[in-house]
Amino acid sequence: MKFIVMAACAALLFGCAAPQSMRAQYAPSDTYVDLRPYVSPVNVAVYQSPQALLKKVADLGGPQGKMETNNEFNARMSALGGSVIFSEINDAEIRFNQETGALSYASDMPDAQTFGFMEKGRGTADPGKLYVAIRLKGDWQDKGEFVGQNAFGATAAMREVEGRRVFLVSPPMPGPRLGIVEVSLVTDLKMSAAEFKAQRENLRLAVIYESVPNYLQYRKVVAQATIRNRQETTANNYFFSVKLAAAGIVNIKTGQIYADKLRVRFNAF
Repeated sequence: MKFIVMAACAALLFGCAAPQSMRAQYAPSDTYVDLRPYVSPVNVAVYQSPQALLKKVADLGGPQGKMETNNEFNARMSALGGSVIFSEINDAEIRFNQETGALSYASDMPDAQTFGFMEKGRGTADPGKLYVAIRLKGDWQDKGEFVGQNAFGATAAMREVEGRRVFLVSPPMPGPRLGIVEVSLVTDLKMSAAEFKAQRENLRLAVIYESVPNYLQYRKVVAQATIRNRQETTANNYFFSVKLAAAGIVNIKTGQIYADKLRVRFNAF
């Protein structure tokens, strides 16, 4: 099937094992590839949060300027190199099995093109390719209320929210010609529910990766307020082109690794 070809392509891109069938608890159509086991990194830059990575970008001169060539920009961003980044985990990404008491982690890996990422030289998204991304936890700021007015002169109080989101974007792989393929990052957690509750604030997704050209794209996306949703949202999206090396779930306080190997799951339907 087409999605198995995609998974095989992902294995080559991520440097992982060949795709295999998932265990019985997943649907028969699922296929996955294993990322390399996570180990404490050495000789690479360490970012304790996505915001720390954005601080590094600012120190290097920020996103590409309007009058800056690709070569000039890539020369600046090449200093990113190999890195490990830690990101907070959203509550919705943690799953609890009420029958067994087991905990697991699952996070969707969207096509970065749906959030504004574009292949260099293209002015639009390429439906024939997928740029699978790990979406890290963003930071959002409530900037208060303002009075908005529609085309008919009606006014209402609106709320303004602005945030920054970081995406670790893989090299392209062929997209599905028919049907839908959902991609996600999954693993089982080696911890009890009681330990999870006690250590919740210290848990992080840890990703080791190598930065590759084109290193960074920036897109600002504004969602205007509506009558039903009286909130104007501005998302500053930062897309880092990378090759994933390893990922795990770790405790940043104790250093304990609760999941040393994550899998990229492909589900076709």
